[in-house]
Amino acid sequence: MKKIVLAAMIAFLALLFGCQNKTEETMHQIEQFSNEGFVEVAGGKVWYKIVGKEQPGIPLLVLHGGPCVPHNYLR
Repeated sequence: MKKIVLAAMIAFLALLFGCQNKTEETMHQIEQFSNEGFVEVAGGKVWYKIVGKEQPGIPLLVLHGGPCVPHNYLR
């Protein structure tokens, strides 16, 4: 029984320390790699935001719209 309680305590502490909030320094590093602006297109402008280091990767395109979906749900 003691081994089960000890294993549960160790697992709980590992989860507790593994799920800590990001520090101010980490958040600042994330913000440093953020770029946004507008692209001129026929009939208007399209806003874009690039987040992450300037490395090749798979882009994620998020379009808003549809019934009951506001434009700012990702903010």
